[in-house]
Amino acid sequence: MPSLTPFHDVSIPDSWLSPAAHHRSVGFGRRGALSCGIVHKRGTGWDFALHQPDHYSVVWCLRGHGRYHDSQGHTWEVRPGDLFFRLTDRQHGNELDPHGQWVEAYIGFGAPLGQALVDMGAISAAAPVLTVGIDLVLLRTLIEYRDALRDAPERDLALHLGRFVHLHQDIIARAGQRAAKGPYEASLDRACQRLAREPHISLHHLARECGLSYERFRKLFRERLGVSPHEYRIRRRIDQARTALHTEETSIQDIATRLGYANPFQFSAQFKRLVGMSPAAYRRR
Repeated sequence: MPSLTPFHDVSIPDSWLSPAAHHRSVGFGRRGALSCGIVHKRGTGWDFALHQPDHYSVVWCLRGHGRYHDSQGHTWEVRPGDLFFRLTDRQHGNELDPHGQWVEAYIGFGAPLGQALVDMGAISAAAPVLTVGIDLVLLRTLIEYRDALRDAPERDLALHLGRFVHLHQDIIARAGQRAAKGPYEASLDRACQRLAREPHISLHHLARECGLSYERFRKLFRERLGVSPHEYRIRRRIDQARTALHTEETSIQDIATRLGYANPFQFSAQFKRLVGMSPAAYRRR
């Protein structure tokens, strides 16, 4: 990852800011898409009024100022070096300041991939605006990928998609490097590891290990990962169950016991609810 240069000391070459954008449909459905570009916008008022978009994108402000609004009435200032997310599961919008020309870089994906990034914790819906700074290495990479996307053969779109996802995460990681880590960040990481390794562990015990009341622990956990500790443990249990059913000959009852279920019936009901089939059917598949 490039070193963190203060973004107010960085000058973007004008030639890099030439407006150009490319959009490629992925498959023939409306929800499959890959797009990237640099866009200039002039004027004031709403750029996008409050609405729920049908595709996901991350917008990186390179010049100008604006504001991001969510449907709950919260507002964030957006300045050069900030980025914001256009999420597909909620209404939001942004407006532009008339006193400066707005220039943005963006990467867009179809709604299913955008939602998957949220579900994996790669994007926090609770923090829709982040400070990245102006990183010339990442910006140059974005421009190179954008230009390569225009004429990419259909057979190579999956390769380009992978590159854009990687770049997307590099940009967000840059924001994480700038952000001050919360006092319980490391404790929550350890709690996730414990929940994966020790499915029987008490959630209240984990909270005490973090130096928190259970309610505070649950609130911070959900803010950081988007799910409660209980939901996260279920997810990791089912992940481990799927692996065991594919790779072991262990009985379903023994798998259920190992993963902390009171009985195989409880395990089977939860597995079927989340996976769509029983453990036995999943093993036979």
